Amino acid sequence: MVKWSKSVFKNFSYVTGAVIVGFCFSVQSSNASDFFSNIQLADVSSDMKQSASGNKGFYVGVNHVGYSDFGNTSLKYRSAEEVPWKLDADVAVSAQVGIDFGLVRLDLKGVATDGGIDKIDGNDVGNNRSNVGVVTANAYWDIMRTEINKDIYVVPYVGVGGGIIGFRTKGVSTVDPTSGGGNSGGGDGHNGVGYAATGHLGFNVEIMDHFSVVAAYQHVRGVGGHDTTNINLGEVGLRLTF
Repeated sequence: MVKWSKSVFKNFSYVTGAVIVGFCFSVQSSNASDFFSNIQLADVSSDMKQSASGNKGFYVGVNHVGYSDFGNTSLKYRSAEEVPWKLDADVAVSAQVGIDFGLVRLDLKGVATDGGIDKIDGNDVGNNRSNVGVVTANAYWDIMRTEINKDIYVVPYVGVGGGIIGFRTKGVSTVDPTSGGGNSGGGDGHNGVGYAATGHLGFNVEIMDHFSVVAAYQHVRGVGGHDTTNINLGEVGLRLTF
């Protein structure tokens, strides 16, 4: 499975606050006015525009998911007993389409993963495959816009959303959880659809009008007939605004 360092994303939830607070406290009083003159808070006006931003309007984004972590999901394995299945992803991508008002963004986002099964009840798995898909409707708040270089701006954001999650799995455990012995029979597989709730945290770097680079973390909590599962995703991507 392709992964970035887990430490990068383990503390990702602190990054937005750290950037805001760190910038504020690192600026000496002598140049504080210059610093804050470059910070453009998202104005709450009749059209909800963010000051001087060229990146407003309809947008599309494509992202490479470089880090993925799937929590254990309780599924049956050749019996009525449920055991933990640990999925993984070899390839994962996401795409989104929405509209940016400046202060608030709304979009539809889809995430798709293709991979395998890392463990079933703690045992290695052969002949395995897994696919997960998540589609959510999302709302974001672009917190503030800071110029870090000439005509280059950073916009941290947070967001929430909801939608659906679907999956399918198949694999053969090297140890049969029903007997504790070697697996002399076939494996097992599942598929299902459930509800998904999601949270977003990230940075949008405006490198020119209508074009941005995005670094983001997304947490997905899926609830369905099989079990509740938690997925953590870290991604980088490009956004084009029309």
